[in-house]
Amino acid sequence: MQSIFEQSSPFPELCQLSIKDLIEKIESRKLTCSELIDQYLERIHYLQKQYQLNAFITLLEKQSLEEAKLCDEELQKGQKRGALHGIPIAIKDNLEMAHVRTTAGTAILAENSPTEDATVIQKLKQAGAIIIGKTNMHELAFGITNKNPHYGDAKNPYDLNKIPGGSSGGSAVAVAAGLCAAAIGTDTGSSIRIPSSLCGVVGLKPTLGKVGRGGLIYLSTTFDCIGPITRCTEDTKLLLEAIQGDDNRDKAELSSTSAQTKLIPLPCKTSLNPSHSNHSKTNTKHIGLLTPYATDDLDNEVSRLFQQTIEKLSLSNNFKIHPISLPNIDQLVPAGFTICLAETVHLLKNYLNNLSSPIELEDVINKFGNDVKQAIGEQYGQADSKPKSGYEYLDALNNFREPFNNAVSQIMQHLDAIITPTTPLPAIPMSESEETWLNGESVDTFMTFIRYTLIANMTGRPAISIPMGITQHNLPVGVQLIGHCWQDEELIKLAEELNRL
Repeated sequence: MQSIFEQSSPFPELCQLSIKDLIEKIESRKLTCSELIDQYLERIHYLQKQYQLNAFITLLEKQSLEEAKLCDEELQKGQKRGALHGIPIAIKDNLEMAHVRTTAGTAILAENSPTEDATVIQKLKQAGAIIIGKTNMHELAFGITNKNPHYGDAKNPYDLNKIPGGSSGGSAVAVAAGLCAAAIGTDTGSSIRIPSSLCGVVGLKPTLGKVGRGGLIYLSTTFDCIGPITRCTEDTKLLLEAIQGDDNRDKAELSSTSAQTKLIPLPCKTSLNPSHSNHSKTNTKHIGLLTPYATDDLDNEVSRLFQQTIEKLSLSNNFKIHPISLPNIDQLVPAGFTICLAETVHLLKNYLNNLSSPIELEDVINKFGNDVKQAIGEQYGQADSKPKSGYEYLDALNNFREPFNNAVSQIMQHLDAIITPTTPLPAIPMSESEETWLNGESVDTFMTFIRYTLIANMTGRPAISIPMGITQHNLPVGVQLIGHCWQDEELIKLAEELNRL
């Protein structure tokens, strides 16, 4: 697959080089860190002028050049900070960065300048990475189109008139268009995997709790995860190794939310079902195929590519496909939306109230874009607001999420992963941000795109989207694998095996 920029812009090879390739060039002195940053910055400016990709909200040009110079000086002395020494990484703009504006894609935080780096940024810097910029996103991470009225719509590198996906759209665009070596996104119900799928790159939502969330502007404490967006699974593994680990700031924030600590605890690190352990020692990988949920009502091209993927797996001696079903899966999306909405209002109010210059949520609702204003306004701050009741929230947690989680755990005892398309359809026109067409019917865009991805957020499990193929209209689509909690590395290996078929 090639995007429209790979042969029409400076340094097209940057779209193809992995982090490993870049490290080898730097360590062999074929490329300096300063030269690498210069090339990325030139490419960013050129593509922005030519195509208005809007991948970045804030480009850290001066800061990244200074950091690259220091990295070069250290290498001359035989010093290396870590595995990502001198590698340019882009960061989604809902992760706080010290003395750099952190907007979360909304105008009301345009002047927000935190005093401390998010934990994930601290870890990246410790590994030697250079933060090249803060990426565009769907406002407040509450949407999947990356249609942003404040900072411009991020554009899909394969078709400028199509959505790149969201909410981590800028991060996926930056990786796909070769504007950075890799990027960090956040995922509440799909926000890493959908843009990765629609932009033809790799996106990992780790196990809930695998990557510390200190310094994240939350959407949902019980769903939110931070993870890498990369050009290959090998880079995914490298970034996960750099950013994973316990986070005292995250634990403190989690402890303040009873839903997280009491009702939906973090997945148990010690639980590994014996039956799964036994069959995982063999070469055969057992993959669960949700039928008909993951096979019906797909876009024709997605269906064709997904069927080809399943056929490849079936013909391989290393994989065995098992048809599976999950109870009450038709309630997945509405239950997830109920949980997220209730938590979003609570978390956003707290964040705004704790700023150095506090903001009252009800005073700024009308400054949000239409979709976010409608979603939050329905819950809070307007005369006609009808917030989800405590009963509805607890019902979704206790009467859907808990039994659903148990059902998935039961089925996964005998599986290595569950497979689905990442999305039911490819990238759609930006004009169809609220409703789109699927098999001749008008459907809700948001609810349709998160149909498969939300399974992993609801259960805390890791999930990865890798490129599955390209449609006849030159649009990439992804396939999703959902794995076992705390076995993220095994899931990445499984994705590598699938990729080689």
